[in-house]
Amino acid sequence: MARPDESANLEQWQQKRIAVFSGGLNDNKPPFDIADNELSYVKNLQYRQGFVQIDTGYTTFGQQVRGAPRAAFQFYKTDNTSQLTLITDSTFYVWNAGEWQYVSDGTSTTASVGESAGSTSIDVASEAGFSVNDYIGIALDNGTQHQTQVTAVAAGVLTIANAIPVGRSVPVGAAVVKSVALSGSLDKQISIVVYTPNNWMLFTNGVDKPKRFDGVSCIDIPNLPSGGNTVCKALGIFNNHVLLLGTSEGGTDYPQRVRWSDTANPTNWSTGNAGYQDLLSSEDYIVTGAQLGPYFIVYKERSLVRIEYVGSADRLFNFTDTVAGEGPVSHDAVIDLGDYHIFIGNANVYKYRGDFSFEPLTDKFINKMFTTTSDINPAFKHRIFAIYIEELDEIWVVYAGGLSGQLRYILRYSLSEDSLWFREVSHDIIGFGFYQRISDKTWDGLVGTWDDQNYSWDSTLLQSNSPTTLLCDPSNRVVYEYDYSANTDAGVAIVYEMQTKDFENSHYKVRLDSVDLLLAGSGVILECSTDRGVTWTVLGSAISTTGMQQVRKWSQLVGDSIRFRLRGVGSGFQLGWLLFEYKLESEW
Repeated sequence: MARPDESANLEQWQQKRIAVFSGGLNDNKPPFDIADNELSYVKNLQYRQGFVQIDTGYTTFGQQVRGAPRAAFQFYKTDNTSQLTLITDSTFYVWNAGEWQYVSDGTSTTASVGESAGSTSIDVASEAGFSVNDYIGIALDNGTQHQTQVTAVAAGVLTIANAIPVGRSVPVGAAVVKSVALSGSLDKQISIVVYTPNNWMLFTNGVDKPKRFDGVSCIDIPNLPSGGNTVCKALGIFNNHVLLLGTSEGGTDYPQRVRWSDTANPTNWSTGNAGYQDLLSSEDYIVTGAQLGPYFIVYKERSLVRIEYVGSADRLFNFTDTVAGEGPVSHDAVIDLGDYHIFIGNANVYKYRGDFSFEPLTDKFINKMFTTTSDINPAFKHRIFAIYIEELDEIWVVYAGGLSGQLRYILRYSLSEDSLWFREVSHDIIGFGFYQRISDKTWDGLVGTWDDQNYSWDSTLLQSNSPTTLLCDPSNRVVYEYDYSANTDAGVAIVYEMQTKDFENSHYKVRLDSVDLLLAGSGVILECSTDRGVTWTVLGSAISTTGMQQVRKWSQLVGDSIRFRLRGVGSGFQLGWLLFEYKLESEW
């Protein structure tokens, strides 16, 4: 816009062109003070390859599960195989034959007689360890699993609540497993690590005793302190030791304790190099921990402690206080990016490299999350989680807004563009995970009918080496795949909106003549505000194009400023550049 001393430009038509909107959301400044390529408001849009476009959606991944799904985790083993696992508040699953299947809690048997559809009695090799009301999984002839509950136990027979389904049977020798029983809480996040020497996946939900999964069964980590009566908030792996962080032992809480196993022996917690250290230099409690280069960083509520391996006869580790006054808001608020960590603190989002200071990643999160006017619900900050989407080079911060305790708001920060984008998903989210298929899935390998398939025709789930992000919905008890080809949120249309800055001049009113856009979409609404977003005038109510086209709209509007808004519902929206013609008039 013209400066006040450019009086020669008065009453002359001028053009303003915004070539790209790569700057994303900036609500830390007034709308008149942000950069031309930034937005004063944005919802459900992203910036890709020079265009602002509607965000992709997600599809349902698998069937409804028992308990609120909390974390999906792909467990890689040393034999070049992997298993996709799912931890809910109630049990533990693996992904197999296109569905979530129960894992044995250490109690299993086999069918001694084949059973046909409609049967409610299963003859088994042994009924030992099974009880009434146990949840069990029975392998069927097509590789799927019949999940039901035991209603009676007799010698060599388990009676079940739900009959074997029509069209299916139980082969002789089919596996019958008792499912894992968990008592998780939405207010305690899941901590997962892999102890590679044993091919063990270890996890804790902060309520039950920490577990180990060896690819077949899921049981308590053996020989834990206090006769096995030990719970911890988080887990870690450091220098061939398993770490328990923030423990409760024998009913006594030690929220500042780091306990470690013997060297290369996660079943020995009492002899050898096993031991513990209470981090009492500050009164705050342990939140989580993660390795960073040669160190292991313990993140407390308001401080950071660095563990360094020494390995001498009288000292195994050094514990050094590095940073005070700040810490992560939750266990899943720390992201490991290899040579540095990013964590969501109480006042900003920070980058930490293991030394005695940290630096803000960017200030663009501040107004959305850390001020008195932010839309975050502070009562549920402990549920916040952050993830790094490698294929997009983005940090996602997922949090609860408004009065809800469920997480529906996502701030997407592009590291390469230094831009922030806001996403509001259509379902409640409480956890996440990643999945990468090892080999292509063919149509011949699908289980069940066409209608049984739980992914879209062109889903990345069908392709080998295609990473996908999984989101856990506690309300509907399902997992979603964030699919880059999906155009709805599991069937719910995506509503989008963007608002430009206020283009204005401090000495003159502004008259709009026309606006041109390079645009694609259907049913796009274009509006203009001349009073800084208080009221809006529709310039185009249902703009639709075939591919990217230049669209022009005429209007004679005069006001204090010019701000444009584009909004709509559904897929296909893209915006390249925006150009408008204006002149200055009517000095204040």
